[in-house]
Amino acid sequence: MKPEQRFGLEVRNSFRRIPGAFYFKIPDLPVFRGSRFRFGGRRPFDAFAVVGGKTLVMEYKVLRGRTLPFSVLAPHQERALREAERAGARAYVLVNYRGKGRNLCVAFPIRIWLRLRRRMGPSLPFGGWKGAREVPRVKGGTWAVEALLDGDH
Repeated sequence: MKPEQRFGLEVRNSFRRIPGAFYFKIPDLPVFRGSRFRFGGRRPFDAFAVVGGKTLVMEYKVLRGRTLPFSVLAPHQERALREAERAGARAYVLVNYRGKGRNLCVAFPIRIWLRLRRRMGPSLPFGGWKGAREVPRVKGGTWAVEALLDGDH
């Protein structure tokens, strides 16, 4: 299983722990009546969730090495996350770092991601997540995604 897929499953399972939470992973290849017909559009982000009346939209990225190029977020994904935030959703780029005995999840609100991109140049260095929040790891290989629902988004 690819690291992005593993991380996506962990996030999905994290939302399944929350009573009453709704989580939906947007398929990479939409299926229409059993066929693999593509609708012509591109996937706006990886997933969305609704918990206690709060909507979250999320794009997942995995940090390989010491830096993550900001270009991993495609322009249409950036637009979709910004539009969702303007509509009242909490829009995040969730970055997973696995390496050197670490397994971290850092949540970047889209406006923070864009601010860091303007200030830092082409890539995000490991640890350069001022304004983002680290999502704690919990038992069972999941994340404390409830942290994304609290406070300012």
